[in-house]
Amino acid sequence: PFKIAIINLRQDNSECLYLCEKIYTNIKKFTTVLYDDRHIRAGQKLADIDLIGIPIQILIGPKGLKDNLLEIKERKTEDIKKISESNLMQYLIESIWT
Repeated sequence: PFKIAIINLRQDNSECLYLCEKIYTNIKKFTTVLYDDRHIRAGQKLADIDLIGIPIQILIGPKGLKDNLLEIKERKTEDIKKISESNLMQYLIESIWT
């Protein structure tokens, strides 16, 4: 049922938490999105999201934030792209509706 998953890789990091919630609030206006904010290891979150079968995964962690980048994983191709937050919505529009 979900088209996009937002995965917070470091739940204890305030910058990651802020950005995840900001992106979630914006995306949920347009499509179905699952925000995984559980306090478990990142590997378990990624495995669960793959099992659910969500096609687009947005990975947010401190390493990427240091470079102002988000990681986008497309489940079908397993490709991971790094994009800026400012380009996220345009990328999602092109990925989902084209």
